[in-house]
Formats: sequence, C-alpha cells, structure tokens
Amino acid sequence: MITDLQIQHELLKTALEATDAYLGVEEHAQLHFSSGAPVTNQMLHDFTYHMARAHDALQALGVLD
Repeated sequence: MITDLQIQHELLKTALEATDAYLGVEEHAQLHFSSGAPVTNQMLHDFTYHMARAHDALQALGVLD
C-alpha cells in the first residue's frame, strides 16, 4: 500500500476519472445498442481500457483484495 499522500491523491483521482470514463462508455454503448446498432470493438476496447486503469489505481491504493 502506498502511504505518500500526494501519490494517493493522484491514484484516487485516476481511479475516479477512469471509472467515470468506463461508465460513460457503458452508457453510450447501451444507447447505441438500444437503437438497434451493435456495440463496436472500439467501445469494448475503451471500456476495458478504462476499467483496467481504475482497477490498477485501486489495487495500488491497497483497497482491493
């Protein structure tokens, strides 16, 4: 677990921004899909990328088992 407060602040900020991003991608994909269009590979990539960023930041903070 990282104890430096500045690093913790940046990791938390990264986790929040990445979570907001992947939730935004999810919302966009749901709207896209509900209109009859398929979810694209780019949407899947973006969702996975942002979720991995959030996971990595939270893991570095020591809040994940």
